[in-house]
Amino acid sequence: MNASRVFLLALRFVQFVISAVILGVISYQVQQLLNASAAVPTGFIFTIVVSCCTIVSIILTLVVPTPGLTLWYLCAWDISLAVLFAVGFVWLILQISSFACGWDAFNPFGKNSCGRIRAAMTFMLVEVVLWLTSALYRCVTFIRKGVSAGQDVK
Repeated sequence: MNASRVFLLALRFVQFVISAVILGVISYQVQQLLNASAAVPTGFIFTIVVSCCTIVSIILTLVVPTPGLTLWYLCAWDISLAVLFAVGFVWLILQISSFACGWDAFNPFGKNSCGRIRAAMTFMLVEVVLWLTSALYRCVTFIRKGVSAGQDVK
């Protein structure tokens, strides 16, 4: 196994763990809101859906052989997940103002809901960076393979 494959596996593992943390923290917050008979912000639901899509796509690309998928499609998928996490982050920022939380609260495991939400948002920013890194890696690999094979890469 070459170093680039190990790098990609390590990157996917970190993305998987962070997505699972985001999913758990936001799902817990949704459960707390539902128990209190409060309305659930749509940004929370969007974040849950994006995290689930991330987890499923990581499992599918690592477990199921995908010889038909080229690196170009995987690069586009990585970019789209980065954009979705960025949209979810901005959406949560716009909706979190109703909770009256400040950025000083950061405790994903405490009793303060503001800290959990801020932690999930910070992890979402980390996910954006990780998915962009993954997309850059895949695009560079795609271009290198195309150039080394003498193909015109567009």
